[in-house]
Amino acid sequence: MLDARLSGCINHPGIEATGRCKQCGTPFCGACEVPSANGRFCSAVCSEKYEQFTARARQLDKHAPRCGILMRLRILILKLAVWVIAIAAIVYGLAYFNLPGVGRIARALLELVHFYLPQ
Repeated sequence: MLDARLSGCINHPGIEATGRCKQCGTPFCGACEVPSANGRFCSAVCSEKYEQFTARARQLDKHAPRCGILMRLRILILKLAVWVIAIAAIVYGLAYFNLPGVGRIARALLELVHFYLPQ
């Protein structure tokens, strides 16, 4: 889209545009500008259309499903399970390959886990 300053006003072709309508993108000059709390528009009709659009969007957003506490708890438990499995795989891998120093630490961790988790 062309910069508003490079095009002329839609209502006054000889006057350089100072902005573009937030709703339709039409270039307008300072005399045609309709300022609003929501932005700058080329007409009151576009301002009203934009207000209707934002009101409808807010209304639809109220009815959108939210991620409740149970869903968040489920996601947290799933992430925790993935981390536990990843750490367990690393510890078992280190114990299996019996790397100097690290292998001893891994075996000690495994013994600790077996002590607290009876089989």
